[in-house]
Amino acid sequence: MSKCKKYKEAYLIGVAIPNSHDLHNSITKKLQKYTYFKVELIRIWQLRMSCKIPLVLSTTGVIANKLHNRLKLINLYLALYCTFYIVMKFLVEL
Repeated sequence: MSKCKKYKEAYLIGVAIPNSHDLHNSITKKLQKYTYFKVELIRIWQLRMSCKIPLVLSTTGVIANKLHNRLKLINLYLALYCTFYIVMKFLVEL
């Protein structure tokens, strides 16, 4: 979880590495898992916004279409995209 006190925002980041055929199910589970926690964070910490962000990369390097937008939302686009590229490159070489 990442919290910005200045703007009263919190980001719940869930990371998963499923098999390629289970990519969509993993994203759905990550979004559903923190629904109650998100509401409680807003209430307890008096936040303006709380956002759930699932970061899912399959074991074969397949990524979801919306991953780029999620990474840009938390300003980790370049760092995590490069990490995903390194992982994919390593998996291809195996």
